[in-house]
Amino acid sequence: MQFFDPLTQLILSQAQTPEEARQLAEDLVRVDWHSMFVLKEHCEREIASIQQQINEDTSALGVCQLCKMHKAMAEMVTHLKTCLQRQESLRARVRSQMYPKFLIFVEGSDFPAYWGYVEMGQGSRLSALDEILRKTWLECCGHLSAFTIGGRRYESHADVSEDWNPLEADSMEATLEQVLHLGMTFGYEYDFGSSTDLKLRVIDAYERKSLKGRSAPVLARNIPPVISCFLCNQPATRVCPQCREYDSLGGRGWYCLRCAKQHECDVERMLPVVNSPRVGVCGYTGRAYHLSHEDF
Repeated sequence: MQFFDPLTQLILSQAQTPEEARQLAEDLVRVDWHSMFVLKEHCEREIASIQQQINEDTSALGVCQLCKMHKAMAEMVTHLKTCLQRQESLRARVRSQMYPKFLIFVEGSDFPAYWGYVEMGQGSRLSALDEILRKTWLECCGHLSAFTIGGRRYESHADVSEDWNPLEADSMEATLEQVLHLGMTFGYEYDFGSSTDLKLRVIDAYERKSLKGRSAPVLARNIPPVISCFLCNQPATRVCPQCREYDSLGGRGWYCLRCAKQHECDVERMLPVVNSPRVGVCGYTGRAYHLSHEDF
């Protein structure tokens, strides 16, 4: 007795002649390879979708700097209001007066995966908010910057110079309460050459007492998004400022430490991958600064 595999049995049961059997076998093989190709493409799409979802879920999470809890971006405002009240009940200065505050949401215009919440005194100047944005996300080479609020520009020029027209732009000496109000959206630009743009929105306006000890004005910030190495898909730790694709996080120019050594550009010119919308631009390295409400 001769035994055949299921595929051969199917061919023999359906074919009347050797020619028909041969043709049926060829058709089945083509169908089988096509199915494998479709399955492979489907699996690759599913894997890419899962990885993207993981990255999106990670970038949507942030850390409250007051209590170190992780919260989704959409939940962070409610959490911060509760957390600030709790901190005020525990750390409020004795006989402290109430100070008016703005809670401002900040995100990268091109890369919204980078975001944060900043608390500012309403009497603070725009220059103070400019300094916080620089020290937290942007400062690399002392570039100029500007806010665009209600169709008006407020620039960081220290002195009136030939290239600054006061009829076209104001200085940053204006206070927040003079130019902002609850619900307002406004823009910010750092470096007029290799620009990094931020989008800001006044989320809340309230009063509270000053707190004991040092507390940073950046109340919450996103968890660093996972960016994959261009060659091996491991987390990237280096980025080439010459080769990176400026319209996306990841792709050519982003490498892990091992693969960075294979890149054709000078490895020493690569920049670290840092938690900032200015990652890989100019000479930004994400240098750490210590900020305190006492300074603003």
